[in-house]
Amino acid sequence: MAQWPSSWRESLLRASGIPKTQFALDVLAAWQKSTPLESYSNNPLGMPRSSRSVPSWQDTEYAAYPTMQHFYAAFKRLVSTGQGRAILHVLIAADDHAATWREIHALNWPATKTEQDYPHLVLDMVEQKYRDRLTSRRTGDSKGTGIVTAHPSVHSNVRAQAAALYEVAQKFDDAGSAFEYIARRLS
Repeated sequence: MAQWPSSWRESLLRASGIPKTQFALDVLAAWQKSTPLESYSNNPLGMPRSSRSVPSWQDTEYAAYPTMQHFYAAFKRLVSTGQGRAILHVLIAADDHAATWREIHALNWPATKTEQDYPHLVLDMVEQKYRDRLTSRRTGDSKGTGIVTAHPSVHSNVRAQAAALYEVAQKFDDAGSAFEYIARRLS
């Protein structure tokens, strides 16, 4: 099986006016590996057939480009119009795998009809970035204070108030004398 041209990602970025960053290169590589097309389709990202002038790849909705230059031109048209502008912006921003995955998935290309998380390797990059931020903790490395016990005087004050209220409920019929008793008892 023939391989994709070794510099197809760099050529695509250059043709589309997107700065060459490691983020963009990694996203394009993951996007291509998530796409179920062979290299002879000259369509590493799985672009759909958009017009009758572009042949279909093996009677599917995917485009089969005669050369990689045709693919580069089609991608450049995509990122300069409509929904493709969002792809341009997330590749240029070069910082958010989750936003990049959402924009690629929102294109609703043929692979989204067969895979619910297409392109799945870009989605895996989101998960990996999250996993990399997690740190494991050894027992005894905890910085928390745990349960803080209240000062004993707090408990005694609450108990005294509860006892005063209980006595008032048992002994007094009128509210005025009950309030006086509580005030004297708690002062």
